[in-house]
Amino acid sequence: MIAKGNPHNDGPYLARYLAADSKGVERAELAELRGFASDNIFDAFALGQLLAHGTKCENPFFHVQVRTPKGEELTRAQWDKVAVRIERRLGFDGQPRAMVFHQKQGHQHMHLVWSRIDTEDMRAIDPGLYKRKLKEVCRALEKEMGLRQVRNDRDPQELTQPAARPEYEQSRRLRTDLKAIREGIRDCWDHSDDGKSFAAALDDQGFILARGDERAFVIVDEMGGYHALSKRITGATAKETRDRLADLDPAKLPNVAEAKAMQRERRQRKGEGAKAMADPEATKKEEQTKEEERQKAIQKEEEDKQQAIKEAQEQKQQAIAAEEQRKQDAIKEAAQQQEERWREEFKKQADRLAEQAREMQEQERRLDAYKAEMARLAEHARQNEERQRRAQEDARAKEGAVRNAHSRYGQALAQHYDIKDPYGSLARSSMAEYGAFLRDRENLDRQIAQAKDSETRQTLELRKRIESAEYMAITSNRIANQSEIIVGRRDTEEAVKQRARAAEFLKEAQELRQQFRELQESRFLAKGERTDAGKRQASVPEKPREEEPAQKPPGPELRRDPAASKETGAPWLMVQERLPGKPAGKPVPLTDYVKTLPQEAKQPQRQVSPEELRRDPSARRAHYAGLLSEQQRGEALDHMREDIKAGRNLSASDVRRLNRDDLEKIKTKGDGHLREMIQEREKQRERERER
Repeated sequence: MIAKGNPHNDGPYLARYLAADSKGVERAELAELRGFASDNIFDAFALGQLLAHGTKCENPFFHVQVRTPKGEELTRAQWDKVAVRIERRLGFDGQPRAMVFHQKQGHQHMHLVWSRIDTEDMRAIDPGLYKRKLKEVCRALEKEMGLRQVRNDRDPQELTQPAARPEYEQSRRLRTDLKAIREGIRDCWDHSDDGKSFAAALDDQGFILARGDERAFVIVDEMGGYHALSKRITGATAKETRDRLADLDPAKLPNVAEAKAMQRERRQRKGEGAKAMADPEATKKEEQTKEEERQKAIQKEEEDKQQAIKEAQEQKQQAIAAEEQRKQDAIKEAAQQQEERWREEFKKQADRLAEQAREMQEQERRLDAYKAEMARLAEHARQNEERQRRAQEDARAKEGAVRNAHSRYGQALAQHYDIKDPYGSLARSSMAEYGAFLRDRENLDRQIAQAKDSETRQTLELRKRIESAEYMAITSNRIANQSEIIVGRRDTEEAVKQRARAAEFLKEAQELRQQFRELQESRFLAKGERTDAGKRQASVPEKPREEEPAQKPPGPELRRDPAASKETGAPWLMVQERLPGKPAGKPVPLTDYVKTLPQEAKQPQRQVSPEELRRDPSARRAHYAGLLSEQQRGEALDHMREDIKAGRNLSASDVRRLNRDDLEKIKTKGDGHLREMIQEREKQRERERER
């Protein structure tokens, strides 16, 4: 399979070539015309030529001719496959395409023509190294279809490269052996050293070295055909050719016309010599007949060529005239549309002037109304601002001195951040923030221990829980962000987990802040009621004081469960899961819930000296873990005391924070042991406050 391709600059001429039945073409069939603006190949190619005028492309078409060796015929489906493969390889996917089949001497071959103009970008598609690409496609298709494989490389015995199309057509017209002529010229070149010896060798072979019109040297054969002395014949570059023929003066060489005349005279002399040896009359008549036939063929081919050129020029002039007429019509239509738009604009301008005249009559009234409205809005805005300021002051008064969780990290950064050591200083800032947070908690613990009334203690405990939840929320978010920076992508597993924790802690902090505000509001209301009662009591005579009944010992007020045992009268404490953002779980009796908790092996406790704590990191970690567990146990007892006092079910998370001994005693002694632990915790805090 052989495929040859080249860019083309004349669409109408190419259309006539594909549709013509001359030059030995027995039948021409238009198999496909895809993507063009017309279903007629002449109009389609003419419009494609006009489309190229909008770009700088000089060759708007690409023509490919595909042949198979004689004796190998392809089906239409196989030809379609060849066309698709060539189209993809050259980069013309989706471009307008024409497919034409020619039948010549009983053998069918295919012509493909694409438009190179991409209408979306108005640029020409470059097929690149199309000759190499066509060779690669042909070799691959030969293997796939089982065709005879053609070699890409030239036969080593062939010294010259194939001739160009014009030279081939010239040889066909003159009925000469082009291959023998080119090999004869190459043989003369190889056996000569300079220009004079080369000219002499050519003369011995019947060739004439002449001066070309566009090239420095051309060679005219015996029948008057001329051949350029190029690298395709000699294998030498232009510089090497000039250097070897430097001893020849091109001005002294005959031109092409003179060389053709010289060859014609040689043929005549040669013919006269042959006639002398044979029948002169018959030979003369035969030569005249051949010469007349050849001249007629040359004249007919020239006439056909001139006629094709004339038709192409006429077609081109017609297309140019049609395009010019279309442009003039478009200009005229655009001018009419512009005139209509101007008339509309003129009318709009006049209407607007009249409307403005009417509006100016009411200008003063609108201005007065505007001033009055602005004054009203300013007063309204001032009142809103005053109300917002008071509301903010009330909110701050209700929340008290709850510290902003971000302030610790800001102060730590201001103290420790160093641009020369960014990561080390960030680590030091985080530890400083942690230290400030622990100091604030210790300070709150001291205030809670020193508080004399339960409302103040409850307020401080809520503040402590709020600051703890907000600290965990902002540090979890910070860990998530740093995890994404370390891994180099968003939403890592650790980041998602930490952000979920942060959301839970933030929701918990918001709920605690709402409780804090309600508690502060109730305290303010109670304080106002006591103040009013004091004023009323000062105006009423004091009554004799009656003896008060004996009070119950201090302790948490326990709620009564409707399902409590009738025999003992003691309430059952209920436990349920309370997770932020999720519905509360089903209440379960405390003793039943404790039995469901996993059994943990009891770790033996031993006394550790301060020296051992300083030397042994594992002992130090175990010691700190014990302190943290005890602290969490105390917080859990405080939370359960608040839940019992408020009449709520206990939180399962608080129960799980109790230590192993507490849970074992609850299993054996029941709810009463938890009440005893809460009362013991309250007594311990009373003793701390007294100290």
